[in-house]
Amino acid sequence: MEKNELLRRMEDLCERAERSGTVCSSGYLSPAERYQTEKWAQRRGCTVVFSGGGADCERTAAFFLPEYMSAEDFDPSEHFAAIKLTAHFGEPGHRDYMGAVLGMGVLGAALATIFSQGVSAVLVLVSLTRAETVYRLDWKQVRFHGRLLGDILRVGVPAGLQSNMYAISNILIQTAINGFGTATVAAWTAHGKVDGFFWMILGAYGISITTFAGQNFGAQKYDRIRRSVRVCLALGFGSAVLMSVLYCSLAPYLLGLFTRDAEVVSIGLDMVRQLVPYYFTYVCIEILAGAARGCGCSLAPMLMTCGGVCVLRVAWIFILLPLRPELSTVLVSYPASWVFTSVLFIFYYLQGGWLRGRIRKMGYA
Repeated sequence: MEKNELLRRMEDLCERAERSGTVCSSGYLSPAERYQTEKWAQRRGCTVVFSGGGADCERTAAFFLPEYMSAEDFDPSEHFAAIKLTAHFGEPGHRDYMGAVLGMGVLGAALATIFSQGVSAVLVLVSLTRAETVYRLDWKQVRFHGRLLGDILRVGVPAGLQSNMYAISNILIQTAINGFGTATVAAWTAHGKVDGFFWMILGAYGISITTFAGQNFGAQKYDRIRRSVRVCLALGFGSAVLMSVLYCSLAPYLLGLFTRDAEVVSIGLDMVRQLVPYYFTYVCIEILAGAARGCGCSLAPMLMTCGGVCVLRVAWIFILLPLRPELSTVLVSYPASWVFTSVLFIFYYLQGGWLRGRIRKMGYA
């Protein structure tokens, strides 16, 4: 970790301890990071205790004490006992063991993820190879088929580029979020855990309409494509409204599953109020894009999504955030980009040229 970044984190923890009157702790620090933190704490004049849970621990956490508490009054073993007994996040995963327990940090978490996914991939291939059903994998028949490969790339490459654009825009937004302090980062992370449930549901609708539209396009049953789009839109809007009501109503309890810090929960509630009620504005993007891809139109949905959601959001961060450097400025970029892109997709779908063009290209009646 860069020295300046480390000291900014320590400053934030020290201020939180002074402001809230509670003990605030860092993650595990290397010996070099501990030395830098000790020197900084002496200059800053804050009370900090280092402990790793045992006498001979190489990596230690920094515990920042409020003004009324002295180092002699603080027992770090109580905090480590609380960490062991609390199970808000379930059992430790592979990243916890290699990242924290084995002291490998971010590199350990990354290697653990790569290793676990690699093992999963091998097990899936073994299972498919041994299967005695129609989807059995026969390695002797694995080869490229020119026409099929072209069709796959025509649909898959734009979808892959779209995913990468999402990743890039999310990295930039995360960078902006990080600038508001560790409490905001923690609130964003907690919100993301709950928020992910809605996106999984909506993503399932998108996959469903892509499959259904593709099957009916091949069967030349275009009326069923339009009807399935209406059904999926109804399901998507219904799910969005239901999830918005449930999340907004239960937000304090849902966020409380991931943190007990009152400041973090308060920031998380602000995020919920500014984002969750607008879930419904994204429904048209997912469903209409999925229908177009199912019929073989992937370039236009990719361009609209990347331009409307990703590029607009990034431009928003670079242009408007410096003018109004507040968390709400970052958050508003989400519903604003959803509404703009939804309008593009509604116009694209209703004018119908995308479907007529695909029918002509395939030589269908």
